[in-house]
Amino acid sequence: MLAYNYLQSGRPADVLKECDVAWKIAQDSDDDLRWQRRTLYYKGRAFLAMNSIGDAQKAANDLKELVEKGANKKEMRLYHHLLGLIELEKKNYSKAVEHYQKFLKLWKDSDLGFAEVEDARKRLAELGK
Repeated sequence: MLAYNYLQSGRPADVLKECDVAWKIAQDSDDDLRWQRRTLYYKGRAFLAMNSIGDAQKAANDLKELVEKGANKKEMRLYHHLLGLIELEKKNYSKAVEHYQKFLKLWKDSDLGFAEVEDARKRLAELGK
């Protein structure tokens, strides 16, 4: 997803534009809500990069609701990663740790090279957990 590249290069406004395009395409897709979930996840990350915690929280809430409607409940991992980032930004460190741990538990069989897995492990280490 192009939104990831924009996020990595510090272009959150472009992430939001890409997410709007992806959302429209995803709504016509039969891909079990996969792209809609990813779009909400990246929108939340972009809002965080823009210091808009309220909008990031709304994206997280929408993501949670979408995951609960779908068949693949393991995708709640994206919600927990995003919530970990939000709680870290709010300096609620114990809540951030809780969400990162839930994320890693849901992603326990994943490839260690996946960016979000490495990010959560790094952040947990920095928080001393």
